[in-house]
Amino acid sequence: MRLLILITVVLSAGAAASGYALLGSHTAARGDRVTASTARAFYVSRSDNVPTLPNVVDSSTAQLRATFHSRAGVPIQVVQVERKPNDLGVSARSARGRSQCVVEVDSSSVNMACTPALFAKSHLIWVESAAGGPALSARTSYSITGLASPTVDRMVAVGAEGSLFDVSLSGGAFFVDLPTDLIAAGDQFDALKAYDSQGRLLETAQIH
Repeated sequence: MRLLILITVVLSAGAAASGYALLGSHTAARGDRVTASTARAFYVSRSDNVPTLPNVVDSSTAQLRATFHSRAGVPIQVVQVERKPNDLGVSARSARGRSQCVVEVDSSSVNMACTPALFAKSHLIWVESAAGGPALSARTSYSITGLASPTVDRMVAVGAEGSLFDVSLSGGAFFVDLPTDLIAAGDQFDALKAYDSQGRLLETAQIH
């Protein structure tokens, strides 16, 4: 059984009303979510270029994997980090070991998903994020951010209507967001497809 933990930390009161994140993993048995209305209690500072992170993770293990830019020009930082054991009130059984996490950082929020065995059962771990809503067509942005195993050489995202979208892949991190006209039409990503360097399909990860 694979456990993923998702944390959403809102950086401003305005973002709290309009932003949310969704846990995504086709191998996840269940997920726990914690939301904070203030960043002060959850954050620790870093002096290097790794962004400020929730204090439920061990910031000394943080690695900035890549920085992408959304279609709106917003920088998206992707960090890999270990989660501290026994945080969030999860059971001792669930918190065994040092879970690996992917953290998505933008200008208004931090979204995080964790797994106790990174790439053991899947080539991918990701966070599905959106602003606006709650209706799909009322979203103002929609994206998927994550980490891919070293075997992954190329990725595409599959839209609800079957359209294919190239996924940006760099430093073992990936990012893809949906054009605003498709968001307004109520579209979303249904799956991620990962390929190796020979073009062979490694995995189809169902999102919805």
